[in-house]
Amino acid sequence: MVMLDELKSEISQAPFIAIMFDKATDLSNSAKLSAVLRYVSKEGHLNERFVGFVNGTEVTDLYEHLYTFVEQFDCGAKLVAQTYDGAAVMPEVKRVKEHLELKKAEYHEGYAAFATVTNSEESPAKRARLSVHNEEDFQKLYTEIFATVLLQLETRFGSLGKLKFLELLNVAKYSKYINNFPETSLAFLKETYGQFFDLVLLRSELIVLYSSSNMAKKNVAELMTYIIDNGIQEAMKEVYKLCSLFLTIPSITVAGDRTSSVLKRIKTFIFTAVAQEHMSALGLLAIEGDLVTQLKSESTFYDKVTEHYVKKKHCNDLVYK
Repeated sequence: MVMLDELKSEISQAPFIAIMFDKATDLSNSAKLSAVLRYVSKEGHLNERFVGFVNGTEVTDLYEHLYTFVEQFDCGAKLVAQTYDGAAVMPEVKRVKEHLELKKAEYHEGYAAFATVTNSEESPAKRARLSVHNEEDFQKLYTEIFATVLLQLETRFGSLGKLKFLELLNVAKYSKYINNFPETSLAFLKETYGQFFDLVLLRSELIVLYSSSNMAKKNVAELMTYIIDNGIQEAMKEVYKLCSLFLTIPSITVAGDRTSSVLKRIKTFIFTAVAQEHMSALGLLAIEGDLVTQLKSESTFYDKVTEHYVKKKHCNDLVYK
């Protein structure tokens, strides 16, 4: 509880939150869904904090889990992204695939029957009817396959165009932006996350950023560090907020999944924890060891632990007699 209270305190001060769900399997081959919150702290540090394990990986389960964590950490107003890895977020694809596999088998059978009839002494009229029917089926299959593929491509990647606002902090284009401000990218930011920014002020700050050689850093993390080290968070308030947004939005690839420290710690823990009770609590202690160390260094840590313990209904009577 002390750790969760600290997490809630950090999250309450973060400008944006992203939630990530990842599926891992333990030694008993039981799948668990881990939940991780990603945010930039008030000190400007990017954090990915494990907050618990949950059961169920279907679409309806994911909705319930997302709603639960958003409510628990009171972060709905600043939730900017959700990611799902290994979860069954596309059940329709599985059903379509099964249907197409069935059709594929039927087509093979139909084609075999057609070949048999063609080589037999059946009448030309019957062979013609079978040929037309078979060709129509193959044409329909062709159309359905491409329609399905195109639909899923649109579903999965149709909204990626809205991420063009990421070009706003593309350092390779700063020199170009000096004379040609990226209005289109700013428009995409307005459409997607405009409610979080003073866009007029942001535009002015970006013009200053593009003109400053000192702030032409290699990446967004270095730019944020520069702003913090020089104490110009207030002077570049909207750019600082934009940096926080960029860092909060997860951009994990397959390679990134293997190198992400928090996901590696989660997978290591769950692989060695077989059907343990209170897994989320134990996992929080094991996975977020750095947070435990940080809290233990505070003089009030043990007082907070004791305070939470004595509030539990099942605890022993600790009143001194």
